[in-house]
Amino acid sequence: MKDARAACLSVVVSLAFVGIAGCEKASPAASLAPIAPASSPPSVAPSAGVTTASAGACGNPGQPRCPLQAWMQATLQAYLIRDDASNLPRIAAALEKLANASPAAYANWSLQARRGAEAARRQDFSALKEACAGCHDAYRTAFRAQMRDRRLF
Repeated sequence: MKDARAACLSVVVSLAFVGIAGCEKASPAASLAPIAPASSPPSVAPSAGVTTASAGACGNPGQPRCPLQAWMQATLQAYLIRDDASNLPRIAAALEKLANASPAAYANWSLQARRGAEAARRQDFSALKEACAGCHDAYRTAFRAQMRDRRLF
C-alpha cells in the first residue's frame, strides 16, 4: 500500500505542475473541500519593483521555469515525491510561506495553503493532496494568465 501511495503521489505531484490530472481523487471531507475563489480574480498588475517577463517567456517547454513553478518544484514537489513523513514539517513550513505570500486577488489561496500545512502537520497525505489540488483547481488557470512571471517571495 505504501508503494502504491508513493507512486500515486509522485504522479499527482509531477502532473499537477504541467496541468494534467493524475490519480483519481478521493471525495474530499467537508472540512477540506476545495475552496473556489469568491469571484473571478481581477486582472492584477505587478507591484512596484517587480520585473515581469513578456507573455510566454517562462514555464513553457524550452523556456525557464516561472518563479512560483520553480519554487514549487524545488520545495513542495521535491518533498512530496519522497514517501517520507520526516519531510512533512518542511512541507508544512513551505505551505505556510506560500500562505503568507497570497496574492490579494486570490481570496482563499491563504486558507487552502494553511489547510495543506495543517494536513502535513497531522501527517494526513490524503488531506494534503486535496488541499493542494483544491488550490490548483481554484487558482492555477487565472494565476498563469495574470501573474505567471511574478515573484511572490
